[in-house]
Order: sequence, then structure tokens, then C-alpha cells
Amino acid sequence: MIIVANQRGGSGMLAKHLLSDENDHVEVHQLDGVIADDLNGALQEMYAASRATKCKKFMFSVSLSPPTESDCTDKDFEDAIKRIEDKLNLQGQAKAVVFHEKGNRPRHCHCVWSRINTDEMKAIKLNYYKKNVNTLSKDLFIEHGWTLPDGFKEGFSRDIRNHNLAEWQQAKRHDLSAKQIKARIHYCWKQSDNEKSFKSALEQEGFFLARGDRKNVHVAVDWQGEVYSIRGSTGENSKVVKAKLGQPDNLPTVEATQAIIQKQTSALHTRLQNELTRKHQTLLQPILKQKAELLKTQRIERQQQIEAHEKRQLSEQQARQAQYQRGFKGLWHLVTGRTHQQKQRHETEYQEGLERDKQEKYTLINNHLDAKKALHTNLDALKAKQHKQVMQLNKDFMAYYKNKDTDQELKTSFTQSSKVKQTPSNSRELNL
Repeated sequence: MIIVANQRGGSGMLAKHLLSDENDHVEVHQLDGVIADDLNGALQEMYAASRATKCKKFMFSVSLSPPTESDCTDKDFEDAIKRIEDKLNLQGQAKAVVFHEKGNRPRHCHCVWSRINTDEMKAIKLNYYKKNVNTLSKDLFIEHGWTLPDGFKEGFSRDIRNHNLAEWQQAKRHDLSAKQIKARIHYCWKQSDNEKSFKSALEQEGFFLARGDRKNVHVAVDWQGEVYSIRGSTGENSKVVKAKLGQPDNLPTVEATQAIIQKQTSALHTRLQNELTRKHQTLLQPILKQKAELLKTQRIERQQQIEAHEKRQLSEQQARQAQYQRGFKGLWHLVTGRTHQQKQRHETEYQEGLERDKQEKYTLINNHLDAKKALHTNLDALKAKQHKQVMQLNKDFMAYYKNKDTDQELKTSFTQSSKVKQTPSNSRELNL
């Protein structure tokens, strides 16, 4: 399974994220080493322990995401968590384990440990933790017989469209995934052999080539004014980018480019985008309503199962207790060892009952996942179609604006900014 790990602070924000209703189902699976019986209270206890130290990133958080073809149980996740603890010397630390189900992806897990050793009141050093969890992640793929991702097959063979959290959040504001945006920029890069052809290819996809404000690098600016690094989107280093595109000194700044974009975005464009958004929302409503009803039904079924298991366990416990003899006969059974045999049999029955309940829980979860998968197949297809319509609208307006005159003030600003050279007096990068 893919394991993503980081050291962090912000217990309140993390608790809010882990309990977010953006997820279809959230299950607080385990709270260890804490007094609180809720996730927010557990993370606040970790924060309280850190106050006696100078440690700011007092939590170690990992997400464990199995591949699509997997069928992981709680035991599989618990085994992975135990192996992470052993690799990083986190045994006995306070921790919280939360399961998420969201969309069409498999059930995945988040685990948060406190880094504060309360016996010594020091933070545990997690040396080379990213390398260690990556090694463990690869081991888990091999042990379970899952298909290895490309990044594990070759040391430096990684999908250049992989994105970090900041990139994902930036793209999410536009309802376009970071992978889709980076893939389009990378496609333009592959189709061009110099700055002119690259700039033209970007414009066909709705991006403008510009010079970064903070660093003397090439960037792409989209219709909303968001900035994307060419180096980060293509996976090439700065030398390769500059060898193909030349120095970015003659390109307009991001600010000048954003000013032109802002002027060119007309009321017609805004109106058509709003109309397209309303159309998309109307088409999505029936499926989203169906999804909401499905999730409501699934949550009720899971709660009913929990209550049924508790009721059955209590009933079975009472039935086993009623089998014990009292008085002189009970004393005789105790002396002859019959009571001991009876207790052993009851303990076996109890464990079998727990295992039975676990299997019933997994069966219900898998049934729910199958039901959601069928629903999300239609939902994903509709979203893909709508995404294509959004990109086509941007392309249409790019072609439209290329034939329109820009006001003289902006033309002058654009031309002057293109001629400005990066010197120590006007370069923010050199002043840093």
C-alpha cells in the first residue's frame, strides 16, 4: 500500500480533517495511550504533552492507501501500522487510527502518533522516516502480490504528474485535478521544441507563459490567474527548461500577465461559465441525491449492525453465565475442574463470536463499497464529460481573445515588462 508520512503540529486542524464529512464514512478505529474517548480529545492530549517540550511538530501522521485491486482487512492495516512503529521506534506511543471511505477509492487508513516520550519529555527523532516508510510500502506491495507502481520499479522513475498537497488544493478550487492540469502542461512541453512553439501550445490549452515574480523561472498562468511551475509540471530540471526555452528575462511578469487576463475576461465569458456551471449542477443533482441517500442508508445499516452485535454479545454472555452452577453443586464443579473446563469453552466461544462479528462487518463494508463503486462509475463519467466541456470553453475564449484588441495601457505595460531585465535592483529573487 502507498504510505505517505509527515511530522506535523495543529491537532485541531488534523482532527477536523480526519473527521471531515467530505468522506462517505469515517470510523475512529483505535485510540491508544490517551484518556479521551474521542479523536479531537486524543489529539489535544498529544498537544498538551508537547507543551512541556520545545517540539512544534509533535505528531507523526501517516496515510495508508491500498491499491484498487486489494481487499485489505483491519488486520492488514494494523500489521502495517505495527511495522511502522517497529521501524521508527514508536512502540508504546499514544496513537489514533481512523478509517476513511471516499468516492470510488478503496477503504484507507490514517494513523497519528505522538512523538513525545512522556518518560523523558523529549521528542522521538524519526531519522530517515520517508525512506523507511517507502521501503515498507514496497515490501507490502511485494508481499501481497499487488502490481508495483512505476515509482517502485525504478529508483527515479516517477510519474511526473504526481503532486503535493499545495498543488492539489490549488487545483481543487477550479474543480480540475492537479494531475489534469500538470498533464496538459506536460503535453504542451512534449509537443514543442522552443519557446515560441511552447507558448503557442500553452495558449491552445488556456495557459500563458510568464516569468515568475519571486524567482527567475518560467511559469504558466491560467485563466483564473493561478501560477504553475513549468519545471514542476514537466519534471525537468531548470537547466533543461532554460536550454529549451531560453532565459525567462524577456517574458512578461506574472502580474502583467494577470492584468491582461483580467481585462480580457469579459462579461460574456463569465455569463457562459455560470450557465455551464448551472447546467452541470443540474445534471449532477440526481446522482448526488442518489449518493446521499445511499450513504444515509449505509450509515443506518452499519449502526444497526453495531447495535445488533452488541445485543447478541450481551445475550450470549448472559447465556454462558447462566450455565454456571451455584451452591454446593457449583462448589463441586469447581473442585472437580469442571468449572475450569467450562470457562475455557466459554472463552473459545467468545473469541469465535468476535471473529464472526468481524467477518459480518467486513461483508457489510464490501457490499457497501460495491454499491458505491457502481454509483461512482456513472458519476466519474459525467464529471469527465463536464471537465472536457469546461476546458473546451476556455479554448474557445482563448481563440476569441487572440483576435481582439487589448487596450493601449495594458499593451504598453505588457511590452515594457517584457523588456525589463533581471538586475539586483529589481529582482526579488536576488534580494532574498
